Amino acid sequence: MDAPPEAEDPVGDRVEVWDDLWNAFAIFRACATQWRVVATPHALIHCGLDYPAVEVVMRRLLPEGADADAVFADVMAMEAAALPILNEAPV
Repeated sequence: MDAPPEAEDPVGDRVEVWDDLWNAFAIFRACATQWRVVATPHALIHCGLDYPAVEVVMRRLLPEGADADAVFADVMAMEAAALPILNEAPV
């Protein structure tokens, strides 16, 4: 997966992604609609990514020769970091 072309960042949300993590970042972003969520009367609780869906995304988008096991491990690390943020109580 090629990195996106340089573009202006009007919102200021630009982040740096190391080259060796680009594939995992791209897969994580492509899985943005694949979160398992439980609705309660007070909030939505993000439980984690739907791993079968992540596997499909990886099969479809990872470039030939990419280390799928390493990418999946990195995606799981991103998921673990995202869960506490996604489940923060609204202010």
